Amino acid sequence: MKINLSNIDFEAISVGGVETCIEILNWDLCFDIGRCPVSAVNRRRVFVTHGHMDHMSGIVYHAASRDSSPPKPVYYVPEQVLVSAPTPAGSAGVEPGSVSLNVPSP
Repeated sequence: MKINLSNIDFEAISVGGVETCIEILNWDLCFDIGRCPVSAVNRRRVFVTHGHMDHMSGIVYHAASRDSSPPKPVYYVPEQVLVSAPTPAGSAGVEPGSVSLNVPSP
């Protein structure tokens, strides 16, 4: 679904328990990555809201797809998710340092 609110363009998909991805086209970012819709591959910044697979399973595909497309993607992941999940770089076979993980401070 595409929508424009206050001159900000959004593209979103949400299927409960399967996939959620909300892209903010004007800002080159998305909240959650779901199964990584084709359009989300173009987003440089991905904010993961929480560790459910329907919100973050596409990180591996996104990282691998962006590996040869500068600039490097940046993932903002809650610290509690990182404690229990492998890093996308290691999972995707992407060279260390080619993906940035940022953990917001509480």
